[in-house]
Amino acid sequence: MTGQLGNFELVHEIGRGGLGVVYEARQVSRNRKVALKVLGPGLGLTARAIDRFRCEAEAAAELHHTNFVPVYATGSQDGVHYYAMELCEEPSLDQVLRQLRGRTEPTAPAAVAQTAAYDQNVRVANEVGLSASSLSSGGGYFDAVARMVAGVADTLDYARRQGVIHRGLKPGNLLLSPDGRLSLNDFGLARML
Repeated sequence: MTGQLGNFELVHEIGRGGLGVVYEARQVSRNRKVALKVLGPGLGLTARAIDRFRCEAEAAAELHHTNFVPVYATGSQDGVHYYAMELCEEPSLDQVLRQLRGRTEPTAPAAVAQTAAYDQNVRVANEVGLSASSLSSGGGYFDAVARMVAGVADTLDYARRQGVIHRGLKPGNLLLSPDGRLSLNDFGLARML
């Protein structure tokens, strides 16, 4: 998909999931980069899929917490449903953990493209105390992990008190910020109470 969708100019695709495609986009009215999650016609638009997508957008939009990726806008145009959220360029926790374990073995062309992301992920991980060598060097690693897990637990508790159950907690849905905070995104399985 290219072009414009409502108030958003699509720049390029940045990811795919079970419920949609995420694009980097520019919100024209605010002149800012956003992540635009789109439920398009090629994804089998059943009434249930549309309801689930709306529930995801609504759940995410209702939550205002430091550790949630904020939603800016929702809408639809010509049968294409979407919502815009903050564009987070931080690595997900699963990416960081894979790279710290040395499991990322890109092929030659991919290696060039991933070098900057790898360096950024490892730098962020090292800054918050998550390095491969820190496992054997004392409690700093465990303290950092405990702080992050406590932050996620606080975030999930806040959501529950607001009537939202996330139901999709996994390392791929946790973004690691440079200050060591994990932000929760992807409300595709969320349930509103």
